[in-house]
Amino acid sequence: MGRFVRLSPHALWIGAIFIAAPLVAGPVYHEKFAPNPEEDLRLGATTPSGSMPAAIKTRSGVVAAPNEAQGAQQQSQGAYGGNRTPTSADANYHVDRLTTRPARVQYDEPFRPSILPFKRSYAFDLLQDDLSFGVADKTLNRVSVGGTAEEREDVFFGDMNVDLVAGVPVRIPSVGPGARVRAMHVDPPQPLEILEDSAENWFVRAQRGGRVRIVLQLSIDRQVFGSGFLPVSWARLAPFVSPLPESVAPMAAAVAAHVGVSRRQMPSRVLVTLVQYFRKFHESSELPQAESAQELYKELSLEQKGVCRHRSYAFAVTAISLGLPTRLVHNEAHAWVEVFDSELWHRIDLGGAASDIQESRPDPLTPNHRPPHDPHSWPADSHPGSGQRTPPDPSGAHSFPAGEAPTTNAPESPVEETSSAGAKPSAWPSAGTSTTDSSVLESFPGSEAPEIFLRVAEEKILRGSPLAVSGSARRLGRVCSLSRIDIFVESPEGPIGIGSVATDRRGRFSGQVTLPQSTPVGPLEITASVAEGCQ
Repeated sequence: MGRFVRLSPHALWIGAIFIAAPLVAGPVYHEKFAPNPEEDLRLGATTPSGSMPAAIKTRSGVVAAPNEAQGAQQQSQGAYGGNRTPTSADANYHVDRLTTRPARVQYDEPFRPSILPFKRSYAFDLLQDDLSFGVADKTLNRVSVGGTAEEREDVFFGDMNVDLVAGVPVRIPSVGPGARVRAMHVDPPQPLEILEDSAENWFVRAQRGGRVRIVLQLSIDRQVFGSGFLPVSWARLAPFVSPLPESVAPMAAAVAAHVGVSRRQMPSRVLVTLVQYFRKFHESSELPQAESAQELYKELSLEQKGVCRHRSYAFAVTAISLGLPTRLVHNEAHAWVEVFDSELWHRIDLGGAASDIQESRPDPLTPNHRPPHDPHSWPADSHPGSGQRTPPDPSGAHSFPAGEAPTTNAPESPVEETSSAGAKPSAWPSAGTSTTDSSVLESFPGSEAPEIFLRVAEEKILRGSPLAVSGSARRLGRVCSLSRIDIFVESPEGPIGIGSVATDRRGRFSGQVTLPQSTPVGPLEITASVAEGCQ
């Protein structure tokens, strides 16, 4: 791009002398050429800021550093951070009863090589009295920046937009447990620190708010992604295990007996048996009948029913009850577990991922991470999370079952690019009360189609953030019990599925879905339809 300037007479005179001089061959400046990461690696080139190498050699191939010239405001994807803090609603995990396998989910990949679908967004290391998962110690410790990667480590670049809130730690993803930050570049420049809690969730804290772009150079022990469990004793593991609530012990003992494991066996043998058992789970359109959290855990476990989050949840409860230090980990597309052998946390995929994972910013030049060999075997009909990288659907359309169009009962909500400190979610429906608005249901006189009342908790919705939804469903005056409700966002190309929830015996539902990072900023229409059940 050119620009015009006004020259003084003195400058013109000097220019004339220069033009009259003999032409001498010299370098041609600003000539465009294709980037060559291998040449950058060979020459030891750095990024323009000098903060990190221009390319790194990984076991997956040579990977170029993210282009620092792309500022945070120039990138089209959404942002991390914002209203996701150590104490926000998503800092606890409650298992749901929707055991059907999702057809399509959205996923943002900030790492090179790509670790899809294992971006580590949320990790939980505490089993609570109500059988939900939380974080044992929310005290935040600083993650150091610097040093060089060791030979046993895998190396990555990270690239993400982050919405900072002044003085408040906001959540960002990592590549895995024990990851180290070797270098960091922030645009616009400002001091910030990376922090972690006891489950190694990462947060960023700065003195000023606003959107920034953070580029990271990372390293992590390669054995985290695949290696054998040490032959240690139960006593060696005891200091690292989450306390088991008394209300959970009887149910967990029954599940362990059914699986065929006990503390009479070595921890390493128990782990192998548990992985084999929970990898044999299957998705099911017959939603669980259980009413309480304890009964739901037992039903999921004994019937081996559910997708990735159900098998990871049930595995974690069972493993903790036996004395295996276990974390439940998830992101917007997948869930898995991490198990500690007193020296190393092992990432263990139990399968059950979505059949179609859509990347919000796919890069064909970014290689997939090549982990070590999985030490655990896979059943023939299982669906491992690895190998799920899929190009985006250009149409963005969602196909509906015949005669089943989405029912619109939600007001338009604005999508915001950054968080709003004053936004507060509306109240969730309390137990034993109906969220159904009779005036809405009566607007479908004589209709045989299911009638849905949908409530969106947040007035301002953030891309990539969990979105709380609740409501109820009926058909011909009778509640739609144990049915699947699909949630959609309307787009110019048609409705796009953003998640599903399940109704209870009273036809009520509540849960969370995730708005794609690619959703345009502006007014948004959320719709819902009954996908299965309510016949």
